Amino acid sequence: MNKIAKQNVLFIVQTAALAGTYYLFAKIGLLAALENSGGNVTLIWPPTGIAFAAVVYMGYKAWPGIAIGAFFAGLGSGAAITFAIGNPLPALIAVYFLRRYTSFDHSLTRLTDVFWFILVPVILTTLVSATNGVAGLILSDIISLEAGGTVWLTWWMGDAMGVLIVAPTLLTIKGWSQENWTGKRIAELIALIIGISFTSIASLTDFFGYTHGTKIPIDEAFFYFVFFTTVWAALRFTIHGTSFALLIITVFAIWGGVIGHGPFVSENVQITFFKMLLFLAAVAIFSLYLAAEVETRKRVDTARYESELR
Repeated sequence: MNKIAKQNVLFIVQTAALAGTYYLFAKIGLLAALENSGGNVTLIWPPTGIAFAAVVYMGYKAWPGIAIGAFFAGLGSGAAITFAIGNPLPALIAVYFLRRYTSFDHSLTRLTDVFWFILVPVILTTLVSATNGVAGLILSDIISLEAGGTVWLTWWMGDAMGVLIVAPTLLTIKGWSQENWTGKRIAELIALIIGISFTSIASLTDFFGYTHGTKIPIDEAFFYFVFFTTVWAALRFTIHGTSFALLIITVFAIWGGVIGHGPFVSENVQITFFKMLLFLAAVAIFSLYLAAEVETRKRVDTARYESELR
């Protein structure tokens, strides 16, 4: 098999894997879809984060895998073609802009990297997919024009949170291989995972009956303890540890919202998830900036130490 044939086979395998991954997480995301969107819009959409990371790693050739995954995920909705056309656009536009006009590094180890990450793929380019998607739902008579505004906001928030929470874990995965894995370091990582999980379960899901029950009336105060675990992750495991911590926290927060428990619960499911997403966004932005600052200080200290040795 010549080089070109091998490249074609690799491309087909990568495209199939990306399409399958996109489809799988799209179906998982749709489990929490809102009724007023015809079952097509969820308040956290992981595939958008997967798509952005895929384009960062694979380049623009990742778009067929994203489009195929979006098409099959949208089958039965009446707007599968619209999704296949529109869903790859945010990642493609974001990566193009970041590479053309900024010095963005996907390792997210600088404050400027975190800034551009939040501004472009999280906030701005997700406006494209939200507008395209809602237009498709309206033109397909899946939702009414009057419901378009609410669904658009929900779509945009879901895509933005999908990038903010999922993409950093994928973009910074290389950091784990650069760790000096001593026994003490492994023990600390295990302790961190247990600490994050316990704190998230206790404060975000009402598993122990404290955060939204009758045992302690100040139920909405407990979720602030989550910040302690993200600070721990940022200080000790920098950006890759922080990204992983945010993913764990988000999983438990969504679980609490879906089962109707936790500090964000209200009679309106949209308000429940809106409050939850604002909290998660605050935790994520604070934690990513803190981790980037820790990385920056480490580089400065290393450079100072090396200069003193000369």
